Amino acid sequence: KKVVGTKVVNVSKLLNDLYFWAEVERYKDLADIVNAAKANGTHTPEDDIMVHKKAHAIINCYIDSAVYPRVQVNVPNEIVQYILDSLSQGLIARGLFHEAALNIFSVLISYWKRFCMARFAPKRKKSLASDRKGSHAPAPSSCHATP
Repeated sequence: KKVVGTKVVNVSKLLNDLYFWAEVERYKDLADIVNAAKANGTHTPEDDIMVHKKAHAIINCYIDSAVYPRVQVNVPNEIVQYILDSLSQGLIARGLFHEAALNIFSVLISYWKRFCMARFAPKRKKSLASDRKGSHAPAPSSCHATP
């Protein structure tokens, strides 16, 4: 565990946090499409079923998982309980995961900066001789393949 800002974060859950955040974005996009279909008169009952299935899939995977630990993301218990209560009351709306996504996003953004710095920082140049010492493969003699 690690403290990020004012939050205690389980570092082993960070990858799930990223996946959860992406799934919530997809869920919101789906809910927006269904709401647009309602507005223009092309809505069907299957549209609502899709939104409900997506919400249940996110909850079953990340919020109330059958796999230990039950909560697979860095979300406080009170937010988890709110989501589960909303689900049990049939209140599945676009904002169902809003607080959870906000909570996770603040943690992800701090790691995003570190990721970008590590990923895109200029690499130190090694001398060609030192690279060859540790390598068993011969150095290429040309950029072009010979027949």
